[in-house]
Amino acid sequence: IGFVFVPSNKRRALNYILERKHLRFTPLMQSDMVVYVGKNNPLYGRKSLKPAELKDLRFVQMADDFFSFHELMGETASFKAGKGPENVVETNSSHVVVQLLNNTDLCNLCSYWLKDRYKYYDFGMIPIEGYENMITFGFISTHDDNLSKLSKEFLHFVETVISQEQNQQ
Repeated sequence: IGFVFVPSNKRRALNYILERKHLRFTPLMQSDMVVYVGKNNPLYGRKSLKPAELKDLRFVQMADDFFSFHELMGETASFKAGKGPENVVETNSSHVVVQLLNNTDLCNLCSYWLKDRYKYYDFGMIPIEGYENMITFGFISTHDDNLSKLSKEFLHFVETVISQEQNQQ
């Protein structure tokens, strides 16, 4: 099994790939898309953002990440024809993302369910209006569902963590 976060605007592409490889995606939960900011960002303390506000922000994102600005927002009306932000720093280091959020005014576009990634830092988490439940978290498996005992145990563990998280909300 493999676990993935899939933006709703990429679900069709994933399904196409999985069908060709005789695999199946099983959703486990839906998650909101949010922006994380540090105290140096003027948005710190905001309760929500409108999608149109995103185009003027500066971001730090993981390279080759499904949570890149252009992957997630590129198909929305406000950002068609390449009108997304010019200022996106990409890195392959989560440490660099944390340091830039902590010491600059850069933002990070991410899923709400990844909030524990930043639990040791004083970052603001700002929901994006209209992007509730945009991210689906689930697992990929073969069509025959012939999972090993260890895979089943791990899947049960993940489902328990998700259930506990949802009960805390």
